[in-house]
Amino acid sequence: MYHQLRLVTAGCLLLGLLVGTAYAQPTLTNDEVVALQVLGMVNQWRLEQGLWPLQPNATLQAMAVDQATYLLPNLDSINTYEQYHADAAGRNPRQRAVERYGWPTYGAADQVEIGENAGVGTPRFVMKFWQDSEIHKKAALSAVYREVGIAALPSDNGHLFMLVMGARPGVYTAQTNRTADTLYLSNDQSRYAKLKADGLTVRLFNSDGLPLTEARPWTAVLSVQPFTGSLYVLFSNGSEQQIRQVQAGIQLAVVPDTVSLVSLPVPQTIIAQPTAVAFLPTNTPNRPAAQATEIAATATSVLSSNAVNTPVVAQPTRSVASGPADLTLIYSSDSLVVLNSASQPVDLTGVVIGSATGEATVERWGRISSFPADAFPSGHCLQVDRVGAGSSAPAPCKYVRSLMELTPDKVFWTATFTVRRADTVLATCEAATGQCTVSLGG
Repeated sequence: MYHQLRLVTAGCLLLGLLVGTAYAQPTLTNDEVVALQVLGMVNQWRLEQGLWPLQPNATLQAMAVDQATYLLPNLDSINTYEQYHADAAGRNPRQRAVERYGWPTYGAADQVEIGENAGVGTPRFVMKFWQDSEIHKKAALSAVYREVGIAALPSDNGHLFMLVMGARPGVYTAQTNRTADTLYLSNDQSRYAKLKADGLTVRLFNSDGLPLTEARPWTAVLSVQPFTGSLYVLFSNGSEQQIRQVQAGIQLAVVPDTVSLVSLPVPQTIIAQPTAVAFLPTNTPNRPAAQATEIAATATSVLSSNAVNTPVVAQPTRSVASGPADLTLIYSSDSLVVLNSASQPVDLTGVVIGSATGEATVERWGRISSFPADAFPSGHCLQVDRVGAGSSAPAPCKYVRSLMELTPDKVFWTATFTVRRADTVLATCEAATGQCTVSLGG
């Protein structure tokens, strides 16, 4: 990531994008036209992958603008990925979301669905950078995120873009296209969600509360008869009902053909409690519940398998012994982390860690999130958690490239386990030590 971010700046310079001979203090006004252009491109990319478009959110908009405003005067001195995503107090995006902006959690401060992409250059250049970077691609195409804020601050090299994506527990979005013949519907795919997306149905009602359709299985894109005014979408999973109003020409998804018709929300730093939509007479048959409660909480892990594999700014939790080992395994009752502790990339192809109880394989980690297994970078990590643990990575990890979860009966690192490749046992690790070093051989 460090090298990729340097390429953003270097690439802009090579392309001759607004390069000046001396640094000039840029304006701190968000360029909404350019911001919407990039958001439209991101949403079009998501639609092409079978995902719903992200819906602008005022709080995420505040996060994006505030972080970009903080970074812009110091762009020339930024050399690492972490610097793009830490604020003046050193907080990462998830920490900022909860502590500064009151973004809801799924019950714990570290269970927050927030991801952030940054880039410098023209819209086309930054989009290509995000599309070519696995970490940024995972974030932009996450099936967890439903809402978004975006900043585009003019700089000497084009614009500084901050794309902040998030999700609130159980808060679905419903948007339409320009011709009001398509609905874009989201669901809650956070790994922390108690009410899962499985079994979710949708049903449409008109502004009088009369049903337009029967309940049908949820889908991200739903074709409808062109409508004017409003219609209502009832989301139901058997234990919860939620209603979303969709107004033609108002709840427009930000895609390339609508960017000139919409505006970004006014940033706000305090999230208003979600309000119910109560439009249906309570004595009318076949009407959905008039009260649709949105839970004010959200879950995260920028590293969950169905969310974004964004690098973690980890809190120090455990130390790693020095030594010539290629790998250092660090484990507790809740998690095991595989750290490339060598000074150069290592080949992890075919490595299996585990016992008769269960195992974690590099192949499976690669199915969750792609990474160069045959040249796994120094300082990068792979992580496996007990289901629901939500553990932080140890401080030596620069980036966690993939995270998987195992059910409690499959957790193997609380007893003796091995690290092997094919039929060769590379190391035998004892649970009591909490740490194990591995040499991969020649």
